[in-house]
Amino acid sequence: MPSLPCRRTAAPSAVRAAVRTGALSVLGALAAWQPAGAQIVSPIGTIERQAVPLPALRAIDGQDDAVADRVRVRFHSAAPESAAPESAAPEARATGETRVGIWAEGIGSIIDVDDARSDGDAFAGALGIDGLLTPDLLLGVRIGFDDTEFDTLFDGVPGILDSDALSVTFYGAHRMGAGWVIDGHFGYTRSNHDFSAAPPGTPSLGGEVRSDRFHVGLGASAPYALGPVTVTPRVQAAIAVESAVAFTDTAGNTFDTDRSTVAQASAGAEVAYPLSLAGVVLEPWVEGRVLVSADDVGAGSLVGEEIYGAAAAGLRVAWQRVSLSVEARAAGFGGRPYTDVSGLMRVGFDFE
Repeated sequence: MPSLPCRRTAAPSAVRAAVRTGALSVLGALAAWQPAGAQIVSPIGTIERQAVPLPALRAIDGQDDAVADRVRVRFHSAAPESAAPESAAPEARATGETRVGIWAEGIGSIIDVDDARSDGDAFAGALGIDGLLTPDLLLGVRIGFDDTEFDTLFDGVPGILDSDALSVTFYGAHRMGAGWVIDGHFGYTRSNHDFSAAPPGTPSLGGEVRSDRFHVGLGASAPYALGPVTVTPRVQAAIAVESAVAFTDTAGNTFDTDRSTVAQASAGAEVAYPLSLAGVVLEPWVEGRVLVSADDVGAGSLVGEEIYGAAAAGLRVAWQRVSLSVEARAAGFGGRPYTDVSGLMRVGFDFE
């Protein structure tokens, strides 16, 4: 019986290979696909890491300036010992009617980063009280608050950093020989940082983190009379360590606990010309400083390792037990990547 012709079919192995290739292609496509939100590389961590040291550095400046002013009020307000005996009365001032003093200050600032990575403004205020335990030893406490807001631009992504801080600082000063006064401060700051960013073509992102900052500083100053002018050189060094707790942004990205360290040192001098008018002491002054700052954040930090200059001018007024100081300050000349222009008013009252 003749055999029936049969149709030739593809080898089973070839079919399996084709199916396998197709399945792998589909699986590969599925693996490569992610929801739109998961494709967002969050810039919130960059803002937190590179911008937060800036408020810390500004806080160092503010604390040092406040302590330096109290040293001037308590120990340098009278003419230095090299002046005529009838006008050199720091001991009489210290041991007499000015045992305890209170003071308050307010500061407004405008910050501009040269390469447009950030610009913003800040407002800070503080209340303080101090007392002379001995004619040569001053101890006090400062309670301050700070509200800072920056518009940031990292890697082409616009964002905002809004920081609120509350600090407690203990300070002291001791008058040495030859008119020199050594001062120091130590304090703690609790900050809340709110971040937001808007990567092009994606929904806005946000995050909030709490941080704890410890800071310590040392300074030294002494007034010298050059005719009617008083020259007061000052050196200062301070360091702040800030730890931010872990947090999650609105896209679900988690950022671990982070720690950053900021340090600053400066040297400069103030030149003042005290005047007396109807029982009121007027003291216009100017100041220049050279500063060095550094942090451990690395490339992209708004602080960085820089050498720069700062200048200030102001007027101090003293009448009986009341003192008033009005100042204008600018920092960032030279190497620092941003400039900081601020105005300050400080008022104090001494008790009997």
